[in-house]
Amino acid sequence: MAYVSAKNRELELVPVSAKFIKDGGYTGRIKGRRTIPFSEVLDEVTTRGLSGFDKTTVGLIVLHTISTMVENTLKDGNSRRLGDYFTLQMEVKGRFDEPGEQFDPEKHKFQLVLRPLSGISDRRPDRRDGLTVYNRNAGPEVKIERLCSKSAPEAKGLVFGDDFVLEGENLFMLDGCDDYLNVIYFTQLEHRFVCARYWDGKGIEVSPDGRRIVIPWKTSVGPYVVNPRFDPERNRPVAVMVGVHSHGGEAGSKRQLHRGRAFFDSWLEFYPEASVHSLIWGRA
Repeated sequence: MAYVSAKNRELELVPVSAKFIKDGGYTGRIKGRRTIPFSEVLDEVTTRGLSGFDKTTVGLIVLHTISTMVENTLKDGNSRRLGDYFTLQMEVKGRFDEPGEQFDPEKHKFQLVLRPLSGISDRRPDRRDGLTVYNRNAGPEVKIERLCSKSAPEAKGLVFGDDFVLEGENLFMLDGCDDYLNVIYFTQLEHRFVCARYWDGKGIEVSPDGRRIVIPWKTSVGPYVVNPRFDPERNRPVAVMVGVHSHGGEAGSKRQLHRGRAFFDSWLEFYPEASVHSLIWGRA
C-alpha cells in the first residue's frame, strides 16, 4: 500500500494553576499513551537493523551497560555518557545556608539524573517521524489514512504520472475559509533531494462525505516535471508529501494540518526498505 502517514494522537489540555504560572492557561498532554515494556522495546530493536542478534542477548547487554553506568557513577561521582543520547550524572540536592556549611545527610542528598544530549533534544518528531497531535476542542478531526495512486490503490509505491488519492476523515475543503492543499514532490538531483510545492488546491475532487480527495497530476506535480531540473529521466522521482490544511467542514472550527507521505514505486525498486527516516521531509 502506497502510504506513509503521520501518527495522529489526541491532545488533552489540562488547566495550569495561577499559583505556578501568573496568567494560568493550559498545558498539553498526549492522551491515552502507554509505557512500552522492555520486552516490546527489544522486539523493536531486533527487527530494525539487528535482526541477526538474539533478543535475550541484546537485552542483557543493554541492562548490563546501564547497570554498570549507575554503579560506577555512585562509586566515583563522575558523569558517564551514552553516545549522543544522554549523560548520567550525580547531583547534590538540598539547601546550604552558608559558604562553609558541610554536606549533612539529614539535609542534603545525592541524586542520579539523566541529562538528554543532542541525539534526544535535537529530534523533532513533527518533522522526521510524522507524529502529530489533535485537540478535539478544535473541531472535527482531519486525518489522512491512505495516500495512493488512482490507478493502483493497493500498490506499495506511487505510480509516476498518475493522479493522487487521499483517503481519511473530514478532508473537506471549504470555500472562503482559506482551506488548501500543498503537494511536495521530491526528486534526486546529483545525490541531493529537491522538491516542488503546489499550494492553491484548484481542480481537486472532494467526495461529499469528506473521506476522499483526488489530486490531478497535471495540475499538481505535472508543471514541475517539464522543468529539466525535475526531469524524471535525469533525476529519479523519490517521494511525495501532501499536506491538508482544513477546517474539517466546519467554518467555525480551528484549521488543522495533517500530512500523508509515500514513495514512488520506481524508488522502492532500488531502495525497498525506504522509510520515513531515510528522507528529511521538510514542511507541508
